[in-house]
Parts: sequence; C-alpha cells; structure tokens
Amino acid sequence: MPSKYPKFSDLSNQAIPTVLRYAGVWLILVVWCQLVGWTLSWFGALTISGYMAASPVALVAIIGFWYATRPMAVRSFSSRSWLRRAKTSPALLAWCLVTLLIFIGAATNPPSNYDGVTYRLPRLLYWLQENRWHWIDGLDMRQNVSAVGFEWMMAPFIFFTRSDRGLFLINFLPFLLLPGLFFVASSGLGVRKKVARWWMWVWPMAYGIALQAGSIGNDLVPASLALASLAFAAHALRERPVFWLFLSALAAAAMTGIKATSLPLALPLGVYWLWVAWNTLGWYSTARVAVTSIPLVLPASFLPMALLCIINTGVWTGNPNNRHGAEAGHPVAGIIGNSLEILGGMVQPPLLPASKTINESIQKLIEDQEWYRWAIEQYPRFKIALGNELPMEEFSGLGLGITALLFLALSSSIFIKGIHSKSHSQLQRAIIITLIVAVLTFLSKMGTGGAVRLSLPYLPLVILCFLCGVRNMRYAKYPSLALMQLIPALFILPAIILNPNRPLLPVDLLSTNEALPTAFKQRIVNVYGAYQNRASILSPLLEQVPSGVTIGFAGGSDHSALGLFKPYGSRRVVNLSPRTEDEVNWIIATEEGFERRMDFTLNEWKALKKFEKVTDLEIVSKVSAGSEKWFVYKRIK
Repeated sequence: MPSKYPKFSDLSNQAIPTVLRYAGVWLILVVWCQLVGWTLSWFGALTISGYMAASPVALVAIIGFWYATRPMAVRSFSSRSWLRRAKTSPALLAWCLVTLLIFIGAATNPPSNYDGVTYRLPRLLYWLQENRWHWIDGLDMRQNVSAVGFEWMMAPFIFFTRSDRGLFLINFLPFLLLPGLFFVASSGLGVRKKVARWWMWVWPMAYGIALQAGSIGNDLVPASLALASLAFAAHALRERPVFWLFLSALAAAAMTGIKATSLPLALPLGVYWLWVAWNTLGWYSTARVAVTSIPLVLPASFLPMALLCIINTGVWTGNPNNRHGAEAGHPVAGIIGNSLEILGGMVQPPLLPASKTINESIQKLIEDQEWYRWAIEQYPRFKIALGNELPMEEFSGLGLGITALLFLALSSSIFIKGIHSKSHSQLQRAIIITLIVAVLTFLSKMGTGGAVRLSLPYLPLVILCFLCGVRNMRYAKYPSLALMQLIPALFILPAIILNPNRPLLPVDLLSTNEALPTAFKQRIVNVYGAYQNRASILSPLLEQVPSGVTIGFAGGSDHSALGLFKPYGSRRVVNLSPRTEDEVNWIIATEEGFERRMDFTLNEWKALKKFEKVTDLEIVSKVSAGSEKWFVYKRIK
C-alpha cells in the first residue's frame, strides 16, 4: 500500500472540515429516512408511532457521529476573517443575499413544484393512508415507478407537522452545505485551492440549483449527495479511510435512491472511491468495507424500488417495452435531443419576455430539417427552447450566468498567460472519461424530456472536472475577475424575486403596473394565480364535501389530487378505478379523466344511477391548457 498518505495515528479530528460534520449529520438523516420508510412500510407500520419508535436510532447515530468527529481544539469564530474573505470574494456576499431571499420566499409560500404537487406528495399521502407503500391505480405511471427516496424524507415532516410548509427544508439545508462540500471535493480531484475558493460560492447560483433550494423538487438533493460522496472520499485520504469511505458509499447509494436518473453517475463516483480505497486501504480492506456497507447501502439505493418494479411490471425500470415512452427510441436521438435541451438551459437569459415568439421561431427554423424530423420521431418529447419568460425550477439547469463564467475561464488564457494547465493526472483523466460515459448513458436513455432539470445531479462533477485544468484565477492581481463572481447572482436574482412559485414582490404590484401592456399584465395574473394555487387547486370543490368521507379522484395524468387531502387527515382519497369505485362515496373528476380510468363514458356511468351530481366548476390547473370543467358526484344512498 502506498505510504505517501498519512496514517490515522498521525492525525487528529482537528483536521476535519466543519462542513463534513454537518454533512455527516445530514447524511445520517437521509439514510435513516430511507431505511425507516422501507422498513415500516414492509410491516404495514408507516405511522407516526412507527417513526417515533425509530427516532432514537437516528438520535444515537447523530450523537455518536458528532462525538467521534469532535475537534481536539475548539476554533473561535473570527468576524475579521469573514470580513477579509468577503472583501476578496464578492460571491460570498452575493451567495448570502441569494440564500436569504430563497429562504424568505420558501417560508412565506406553500410548495408548488410541479412534480412535487402532481405526483410525489400525493403518492406519499396515498401510502400514508394505507400505512405502507403500494402500487397505485391511476393514469400517472410516475406514481409507481419513480424513485421514492425524496418521499421517504417528506414522510416524517408530514407526520409530525401535519403540514407541507416545512418541506422546503429538505432542499434548503443541503443547499447551505454546497459551497463547503464543493471546496473539499475539489481538493480531492486536484483543483487548485484558489480556483476552488473562487468557484465554491458561485456554482450553487446555477438556475436549477438556486431555484430548487426553496422548493420540493428532487434534483438538488442527489446533486448534494454526489458532492458529499466525493468530499467524504477526498477526506478519507487524510484520516480514517474506513469511516469516511463508508459514508461516501452511503451518500452515493442514497443519491440513486432519490433519483434513478443519477444511476450512471455512480460510475465516476465509484472509480474515485476505489482509487481512494486502494491508496489508503489496499484491496483486502477495501473489499471488507464494501461488504460491511451492504446492509445499509443497498436499502438506501434504488434497489428496493427496482425490485418492486420487477414484481409489478417485469422490468426494473417499470417501463416494459418502453410502454410509457420514458426512454428515447434510439440512443443517438436521445443524445441529440437531450443535449440540445441542456444547451438551451445553458444559454437561458434571466429575463425573456418574448420567449414564446423566440421559441416558435427556433422551432420553425429547424422543423423541416431531416435530422430533426428523424430525432423527433425517435424522441417525441424533446423540445428545443431558450426557456420561459423567467427561469423556472421545473425547466432550468446551468443558466447563462454560470455558462458565461465557464466560457470566460476557458478563453481567459488569451488574456492571462499560464492560467490553464495542459496536463491532467491519471486520476483526473479517469474521472473525466468515466463522467463522459455516465453523461452519454444518461443522454442516450432519457426520453421523458426535461433533461435540463434532470441533469442537475451531474452538474457539480462536470464543473469540478472542468476546473481541474484551471491553474489560478488570480483575482488579487486582476480585480475585474473578482467582480465577475457577481454575474451568476445578478442573473438569478430576477428569477428568485419574480418566481411565480414563490414571488417576493406582491403580485398586485406587477399586474397593476401601468408601464406594462395589458396582455402582459393579464399573463401575470393567470400565471401567478395558477402557481400560487397549484397545491390546493381543487379545494373549491370541497365546499359541499364533508370531512371523514372517502373521495375518488378521477383527474387526468397531469392533475394534482393534493388539495383534496387538505387539511391532512381530514378525509381519505383514492384514485378512482373499477376496483376502487365501491370504496368511495364522493367522486371529483373531469370527464376525460373519468373515462380514461373507468373505460366507459360519463353518460353511460350516470345512467347506472349510483351517484348524483352535486356541482361542477371551471378550474385552471395549467395556464397552457386553460380552464377545465370539474364535477362533484355523491353516492346515492
């Protein structure tokens, strides 16, 4: 075994970065949620009593970890050091401002992330009603086959608070760790410290990362876990490799348990893990760590969900013969389509009022191209666009601010001699190659659209690999480079302040502004109204529905049943199907949703005279779809 790495006996806990201690506590909670969720579900004990019984396990693990990693000497907080750091790093102040605004927006608005309110939170509520995970009848296959790690993290919040207002903390807390984890991980990959310090406060202001920090989207957490896995493994080079490599493996496993599309990312993470293990432990001890990690690593990964998909559909993806169109029909079409989507996300400006006209022009420009016709035939869901009027968390990735900085770093060698390294170490080359393989695998398989957002877990490692070649930003000698750190913050601030999910300005102030065209003001009213009411869009239908009843939900695949559950615990909601019809005494449905679920027309069903119509109401669920008529039916006694 190589001797250039220090032994544990030569080091003290004083060398442990504080961010790794907090990241370790966070990882314990993440893994605890996965293990407890699956275990309680297996025994049909997914209840508040079950979580209370399992809470001491998390408490003991956290206390044990905190004690084991305590520093030998307590560091005193120095305001002067922070002021000095702020003077040389404008991005630190910018990051603090952005973080504060994210918190204010998230704390003062209900969650409204599209995936979160459409199927992630509702499917969790379906499971909690039955005290176990189960296959859900309905039109949305995502409720059954998507990774469930994020849902297991939401479950304790729902049980202990009976509210979803605090769910944003699942994303916000790891967002606070991103700069420190990035710095530690960068040291393990050989990125220069000055470069890492320059970028650690900048990269979290990528559109997709910053916007999801206050939401219940599930892309930021796996990105954070990927970074944590790298950081833990990097620190294993310094001390207690068995301990830190164990945590690294847990983080990588939990990453896949939360986001199945991050599975290819396990390749570069695994290569780095094995390299660290070989250089600190040797093959025998490496195998021992791997084997002893299995009891926790496998349940925290995507494996339990993959097994359930095999049981219920016959394939581990839950998409036999691409029945749901979740995979690209041809790998090349997937690479082309997803790459173009990601490229659009990279150059998306902070404001684009004419987005609809511009995107339509792009579409007309390429729609007659032979390559495009072939690609769209193989991959119907991909879209080439520069984004919406504002960057939205559902459709945002890197963003123009970070892209501009990366381009400047790449081209700065023209102006600053020697800023780039021309060589990479064998480790860096191995990580870059395996990352390329992972990214190509992701691009070639994905057929759902939305690659801009789904690629976020890959983002930190891509940026780290890019920075491996940067020698020195030299912002002390070139002050203008330091000011460039503010670009991403300036680009993301409009999206944070005007975000329809969590606006920081009163909507009335925007919709009554005389300087804006009437059509644009009406657009503001429609969009903000739809987003603000997304989590409880069906609540008006409940005015005549008493508490304690069972409601059959029969909306379309993009409709959310979340509002029917509120206040949580007041009524039971099931997806309407021929199997569940006899269980319900109230039905809330659209005509299309009902007919797709029940396999006969609404008029044929009404002729059976089992239910009577109570009311109907026009509701706007999606601005693009306009208003839709919803019906409320009551069982005839």
